[in-house]
Amino acid sequence: MVSVEKVRHKLWNLLHALCHDPKRLVRGIVLFICSIVVMYQLTDCFKKLCNPPISTHSRFDLNDSMLYPAITFCREPAYKADVMAKYNLAMHPKYTSSFDRFPFNESSLEQLFGEATYNHSEFFIQHGLNGGTNNINVVESLHLDMGRCYTLNPLITTKHSWKEAGYSIMLRHDTNITRVSVGDTPPGWHVFIHDETEGFAENRMQSSGRVEYLFLEVNEEMEIRLSTQHFFMLASYENECVEFSTVSSTRVRRNFLLVPQNSFH
Repeated sequence: MVSVEKVRHKLWNLLHALCHDPKRLVRGIVLFICSIVVMYQLTDCFKKLCNPPISTHSRFDLNDSMLYPAITFCREPAYKADVMAKYNLAMHPKYTSSFDRFPFNESSLEQLFGEATYNHSEFFIQHGLNGGTNNINVVESLHLDMGRCYTLNPLITTKHSWKEAGYSIMLRHDTNITRVSVGDTPPGWHVFIHDETEGFAENRMQSSGRVEYLFLEVNEEMEIRLSTQHFFMLASYENECVEFSTVSSTRVRRNFLLVPQNSFH
């Protein structure tokens, strides 16, 4: 075995030789520093292989086209006062005692809601997008509190924004019938601005945070300018994402609530 004295003697001779030969000394210092750097880089690479880093990539894409949001209109009051009186009902069917005197033997609820709510021609004067009336898909929905509502979904994307290319909508309201209002809300329209995939839900808690709400009174003109932001999650090997989806939590909950109770076992 090599003794400690021999090792110390060899190191001393090596140090003495390096001090008398500057080139060899510089070469040794450079080799020592390079060895430390290489060891540090190798250690860092092994750490990344064992624990892959999470990176964030941000970029700005200027849109060549613009997709407008969907707009849902609900009338206030939602029901016709003369039709409700015809069926011995109050101004609104949401009250618990509203159907005490309803003639169930002579009429059906489908007939009631069909007559008491407002159809498309009674609701709109005209509507269009980007200068065309065929650029909108109108979806009708019936709700207990809001009555018959209409959702305007855009069918095209536009190249410009503001008045020349945006929505242009004129609504119809019969002020003679709406002299009597339900509650403190004046005659007008409830306006809900939302994404097309979200749909419209009467339950405010169900669509909270996804809908912008406005109220438009009768004989009032309103101009709206919106700023929108879209966020997309990038797909990965473990988490696959769909770039465009027609499914939303609002529609899933609404479809779940519409399932008949006798279908559950």
